[in-house]
Amino acid sequence: MARTESYTAKLLAAALLALMVVVAGSVAFLSKGLPEHAGETLKYPATDLKFAFGSGHPAADRMLVDQFADGYALLTSGPVSIQAKEQRVLIYTWLPPELLQEAAFFWRRSDDAQNVLRTDITIAGTQQIDLSTEADWKGEITEFGFLIAGVNGKAVEIGEAILLPDSLNTRIQLSWRTWTTFEEWSQKSVNFLYGGDFRQVIALTTPVTAWLLLTLLLFWLFTRAGKRISSRQLLITAGLVSLCAWVLLDIRWSANNIRQIQLSFQTQWQADEQQRSSIDLDGEVYQFMQRLKSGVLGDKPARILILGDDITHEYYLLRAKYHLLPHSVDVVGRLAKGLTPESLDFVIFFGQPGGITQVRGWNPSWQKSLVAIDRGEWGVAYRVE
Repeated sequence: MARTESYTAKLLAAALLALMVVVAGSVAFLSKGLPEHAGETLKYPATDLKFAFGSGHPAADRMLVDQFADGYALLTSGPVSIQAKEQRVLIYTWLPPELLQEAAFFWRRSDDAQNVLRTDITIAGTQQIDLSTEADWKGEITEFGFLIAGVNGKAVEIGEAILLPDSLNTRIQLSWRTWTTFEEWSQKSVNFLYGGDFRQVIALTTPVTAWLLLTLLLFWLFTRAGKRISSRQLLITAGLVSLCAWVLLDIRWSANNIRQIQLSFQTQWQADEQQRSSIDLDGEVYQFMQRLKSGVLGDKPARILILGDDITHEYYLLRAKYHLLPHSVDVVGRLAKGLTPESLDFVIFFGQPGGITQVRGWNPSWQKSLVAIDRGEWGVAYRVE
């Protein structure tokens, strides 16, 4: 009994001491490069932001963006003078309609005024972004704002933009928030999870792994100072501590998974197959393809080529191919030399009207053969003649 109590006491002591060391080390790491003087919090009301393109109207303290130019609206702060090193965190409010859409926070620097720099906004609601993780957030910021994707008539709400000063308290709170942020399922989820927000100064697995290794090292040192334990006991201890470390990460993953399941039940459980397709990530692409299938392409099996401009995600092109089944569809990044218009019935281009002429491999023979037969928010469908 005494031997068991001694073993347990040493293991607990090692685990607690390791936890203290990891916490102290994390705080020391986060304290590096702190400004000498505390900065001020900068607040920019949404109603003060100006439209570079697109439009909307204020409602209380938010801006309702409901008109988009070619699917996008841009709100800008106008000329400002902000020292990036003094402002570490952006607090934004982005509330899209039912279908999550694209959004980004952008800025310009005084030393590179012609270049627009940006970071994607991926989480709806009132959230924070650690701008220090952005390599281009430096120097003097002369303008910032939001690029918002949307559909005309469907309002996207934008709230006040707040820039918080850099401080140890801010860094600690930010690290905890990035670890506990809800991580939605995506195309990457089947193979990879960040464990919270993808912008993490200290990855969640780092302190957990450090605690695991340090606990084992301290326990080994404690047992060496007293009576030695067998290799079998040391192996069992390593397994127990590894299991504890895994459980710590699993608790976070499980909580995230439960929230995602609840969200899936709320949005998709009551819907039929067609409704589910309409509200999925590619819901608008699905609706675009359904319209083409029912009213444009006809019932006869067709040979279709899908192209996209440089800013169209390949995911949407491949999903369009899936939604066009049972038609014979190919998705390509360029027009190959051996490909001729005569081998196709239709071409669907994702991008701005006229942008198809910028696709690699384009030549005048294609211009003469393509007749636009449908235009949508996502692109243009052409019949090959």
